[in-house]
Amino acid sequence: MIRFISIVCCFFLFVSCQNKTEKSDSKPSVENTKSTEVRKSKESIVVISLSEFLYENKTDEIQILNEDGTIHSTLKGGKYSFNNSDLNLMEIDESTYENPIHSIIFYPEYLAWYVLAKKRDIKFTVRSKSGDKFIENSNIQFYSINSFLKKFPIGLTTQSPLRKERSESSNEIEDYLNYDYRVIEVNDDWIKIKLNPDTSPGEKSYKELGLTREGWVRWKRENEILIKFFLAI
Repeated sequence: MIRFISIVCCFFLFVSCQNKTEKSDSKPSVENTKSTEVRKSKESIVVISLSEFLYENKTDEIQILNEDGTIHSTLKGGKYSFNNSDLNLMEIDESTYENPIHSIIFYPEYLAWYVLAKKRDIKFTVRSKSGDKFIENSNIQFYSINSFLKKFPIGLTTQSPLRKERSESSNEIEDYLNYDYRVIEVNDDWIKIKLNPDTSPGEKSYKELGLTREGWVRWKRENEILIKFFLAI
């Protein structure tokens, strides 16, 4: 079952592959945060496994901190605690909470949380509506944005149409919605994409139908994600 999940300021994400194609064991390159290499200011996709935080008998905790060091929110014992509310991680969806963190998606069935962040040794800067937040944990891993965007099929929205060139003044390409695409190039806030040839809207794939779409789209603007991912079990 494919989930079309809008990424505009939603919370967390984890998936494996889409049900239109065979399950893939391939993973984007992951780098361990214990390394103190350069990425201290470059934005990345931080990945936190929720397996240690989903269940009530687990005592591990992740704290999201404000700039002054006070606690903004926590994940512990199957709960996401924020603003004096304890939300059950397995029951959270887009309609049941207003999330203050500018992350990607929360998908507890797959036991992970993906969030745009900047790495500083073992500390991560996480964007928020009320200012930067911080997570400090030596076991957190991160993906490069490039590898993450190329891993999953994406969908487009009216907020950011498909264009012929990498410019908001470039001509739009007609009939770009309701398709799934693959990212073939990443250039800052812009990505070059083309139709995923193996997708089958009916009995035949895009390729067999002779459908082609290729161009540039802006995938984020400051804190706002402008595309959606095609996620599946």
